[in-house]
Amino acid sequence: MKRAIMSGAMLLALSLPVLWAGDGFDGIFDEPAEETTVDRSAAEADTRAIVISGEIGLDLGYFFDNGWESESIARPFALLRGEVRSGAAVGTVVFEIQADDPLAPSDSSVMIDELSLRIFLPFGFIDAGLLKVEWGKGDGIHVIDPLNPLDRSDGRVTGLLDMKIAEAMVRLGFYLGGNGLIELVYLPFFHPDVFAAEGRWTVIDMSSFPSAGAIVSPDTRSLMYSRAAARITGTIGPADLGLLYYFGFMGEPGFRFTTTFTGTDPYDPSHYTTATDIVYTRAHLFGVEGAWAAGPFTFRTEVGYWLTEDREGTIPERYNDRLVYLGGADVMIPGTDIYLSIQVAGKYIVGFDGTDASDVDAMSAFGTPYTNTVIGALEIPSRDGKFKLRIGGLYLVEGEGYAIFPDLTWTIRDDVELITGVRIYGGADVANNPYHAWDGNDSAGIVIRYVF
Repeated sequence: MKRAIMSGAMLLALSLPVLWAGDGFDGIFDEPAEETTVDRSAAEADTRAIVISGEIGLDLGYFFDNGWESESIARPFALLRGEVRSGAAVGTVVFEIQADDPLAPSDSSVMIDELSLRIFLPFGFIDAGLLKVEWGKGDGIHVIDPLNPLDRSDGRVTGLLDMKIAEAMVRLGFYLGGNGLIELVYLPFFHPDVFAAEGRWTVIDMSSFPSAGAIVSPDTRSLMYSRAAARITGTIGPADLGLLYYFGFMGEPGFRFTTTFTGTDPYDPSHYTTATDIVYTRAHLFGVEGAWAAGPFTFRTEVGYWLTEDREGTIPERYNDRLVYLGGADVMIPGTDIYLSIQVAGKYIVGFDGTDASDVDAMSAFGTPYTNTVIGALEIPSRDGKFKLRIGGLYLVEGEGYAIFPDLTWTIRDDVELITGVRIYGGADVANNPYHAWDGNDSAGIVIRYVF
């Protein structure tokens, strides 16, 4: 039972559960994140400027699982980004505002999504604050992107940067020649990935775990959980290449089950008490990444190796060593504006033994040491650019699970969009398949958004 419950949570690390929101597969269709670029021109500017941007809109969603009595959502939202720029520095703050219940404005939430300062230096820059950093060459999905945890608790989130939770960090960037960059990062704390604890998107049912009391989570706000990373990127001929190293913790939780004798009869199972503790696996990550163009195609790859503290595979609550990989290609079909992307992401667990159902590696697999997910995306714009059809989907090979996300965007004017779409989930009724568990979560939605 524990194996079936927990496996869904672990599989999400590679299956990229993009659920309902206005733009399905945002990360694939959008331009690369601004955070990954080096703006040297800003360091040379002498003027001071304040720049305000953001978006305001309404998100409507309707589920199909219970007819007219199915759950619906109606959430006004806003994102406000402010920048103060000078020749020496850029300060950035991003607020996310959401009315969780339009009938109860007091339930609205305001969250600082990012808060950072960049100081320009002759040899590079320093970033400090609450940052979202994206590493890797994958198109909207990565397997060697360890710095920020992902929030997988809200079915409305789709874009990778939207799923990222900003972390306190200091990043030093050193220019390397004309197009290279060395990054050194220090993170004083560690936060794991976030999963839904209740509701239709639940993947971890903590109430089913054996426990004498509350399940204990470690306090990760200490120097013992501090982390560090380094990355070097550059361009050689037609290829953008990178190497990275990370020392810290894996984002997925492990579970330690401890049974003690608390009664008087050692032959009576009821005289034993089992407690559950959450633990996290300390590990090194070594990674390589690359993207290169060949005619109309762009090829992408990422390969990483997690060297963990359970190299021998003898600690059930810790993860074994793991090989992770991603490969794919995207193309703008010649003579058209049609965009197509296909990628495969996967992992291979070293020393896998699926006989112990309480082992976290067994919980995250389908009886085999490997797990693979195929991700596809297609974008077809109209000739006048007013309409854009986007179709995203993924297939979890070993779990026989699938998700399909068609969207239609109408650009009413340059700064106003109306997006409609549906979300469809399903798959074989096999253990460990989260997409079969979400089969009742099919939905349709409408988002209207003003961007300024």
